[in-house]
Amino acid sequence: MSLRIDGTIFAFHFETPDDLLPASYPPDLVSELRRVSAQGPVGLLATVGPQTRTVDPRVIGFWLERARDPEIRIRAIAVVTEKLAIKIALTAFGKTCGALGLPLQVRHTSDQASARAWLQEALPAP
Repeated sequence: MSLRIDGTIFAFHFETPDDLLPASYPPDLVSELRRVSAQGPVGLLATVGPQTRTVDPRVIGFWLERARDPEIRIRAIAVVTEKLAIKIALTAFGKTCGALGLPLQVRHTSDQASARAWLQEALPAP
């Protein structure tokens, strides 16, 4: 798993299924999300490697908890993947956030350039 923070966009690369699990995230991720959220709305760009075919429920739980945290302002998530199960999980996550009244948009795409372009459009100006 690798992470790069570019302004208010957190760009993750998850190569293997284990990379996607919250236990593999940097220990300071939540504090960094809070710090960057103080600057403006946050976007997540996740590139998921071809070895990952499903999303563990712990991943959904981790990000739902972050989305509900009033100090973390995640407003858009773009996932680059070709896997149908991951696309379905992302869509369900977006609908769950909508049902909870959370101002979060989600989108899946097949390439990083379109994912980043959508994120920049989806994020309101700080």
